[in-house]
Amino acid sequence: MPDSPTLSAQVYRDLRNAILIGTYPPGTHLTLRALADELGTSVMPVREAVQRLAAEHAVVLSPNKSIRIPPLDRAEIEQLWRLRILIEGDVCLLAAGRATAAQIDAVAALNAAAGKLYRAKQLSDFFAKISAMGRVLAEAAGAALHAELIANLRLRSGPHMALALRGEGATDDTFVNFTLAMTVEVVAALREGDGERARDARRVDLQTFQRFIFDRLGWQRVAPLADAGAAQNLP
Repeated sequence: MPDSPTLSAQVYRDLRNAILIGTYPPGTHLTLRALADELGTSVMPVREAVQRLAAEHAVVLSPNKSIRIPPLDRAEIEQLWRLRILIEGDVCLLAAGRATAAQIDAVAALNAAAGKLYRAKQLSDFFAKISAMGRVLAEAAGAALHAELIANLRLRSGPHMALALRGEGATDDTFVNFTLAMTVEVVAALREGDGERARDARRVDLQTFQRFIFDRLGWQRVAPLADAGAAQNLP
């Protein structure tokens, strides 16, 4: 009996989430059989999931049918972060004046929960809360295409972010306090309907996150976006 569409979709979601939270570090080589054994399923739904993930540039398929998590490539990762900063900032701009009180409250609650998880070094759950917050903001903005792009950018960013956040010093109080405060600023701006303030706060937050990740990877810091002037006051 062929695998059901429901099973194929579940395998795709499981593999996608594993990549998003950094289960497989950059450069990891995988096989269909090993993934099928890991997920307790047959090879067919895994093959279908891998093909979807390859189309999303989350994995690389070689002519010999080997599967690889893309290796660290600074130029590409810088592009991913730049796009995230621009698009997620724009979502906050669009959400101002449109977000309901319930949606804004949800962002605030997810931010508080993410902070607790980060300090507890429960990084998989931390990433889940951050992703949920992005979905709520995109829904509030009425920006379905933005949400699709953000989801893909976060998926492709997951392995290198998780790699950077492993080991000693990954949970830095100064960093986490700043990023939590910036999301509080986003929430306050949304409540006041101030889109530009919400956009700039979100961009500064992401720029700071990028700097922290790059520092952890041993990469030289990047310059702030020219239109995110507040970023010039970052430590």
